[in-house]
Amino acid sequence: MEKSGVEPDAITCASVLPACGDLSALLLGRRIHEYLERRNLRPNLLLENSLIDMYARCGCLEDAKRVFDRMKFRDVASWTSLISAYGMTGKGCNAVALFTEMLNSGQIPDSIAFVAILSACSHSGLLDEGKIYFKQMTNDYRITPRIEHFACMVDLLGRAGRVDEAYNFIKEMPIEPNERVWGTLLSACRVYLKSELPKTFVFVETAILLQS
Repeated sequence: MEKSGVEPDAITCASVLPACGDLSALLLGRRIHEYLERRNLRPNLLLENSLIDMYARCGCLEDAKRVFDRMKFRDVASWTSLISAYGMTGKGCNAVALFTEMLNSGQIPDSIAFVAILSACSHSGLLDEGKIYFKQMTNDYRITPRIEHFACMVDLLGRAGRVDEAYNFIKEMPIEPNERVWGTLLSACRVYLKSELPKTFVFVETAILLQS
């Protein structure tokens, strides 16, 4: 595109940045960022959200936070991208602090934002916080949990060694658990297998085989 003399616009850059993140192509992502600055294409909510996501996926949290801090306008996707980035790198406390800041700003979290914060709690062992957020999502924001939310909760309980509680949580789910949910429980069984858990362990393996 550059060789043909056609200059990329904001939409083009916003389309390429996610690919940079998926491939961890940080150098190309930085080139695009520099191009945006030269062309004065910011502020642009779509572009800035794409930059945050790209830097986050490349493991550059400081760069992602720098873009976030410079934004004049933010939507729930802006907050969610950075919360997810903190979660993926095990910085659960930062994710919780940012989620609280988002709520205080008046931004209303959506179902994706709750997946991000629940996942962050799971990866950092923040069991009590994760339980609070799950209740907050259903009771305060009236968001119907999806399979992703249930999987995060099973993972949260499993990582904390609450295997029985995780198993009972699955049995009480209002939707059919999928292989991701069962697989998460199975991983917890392998780590925390106790004398009273073999039947649960075998049942989970059977359930996964039946769904595959």
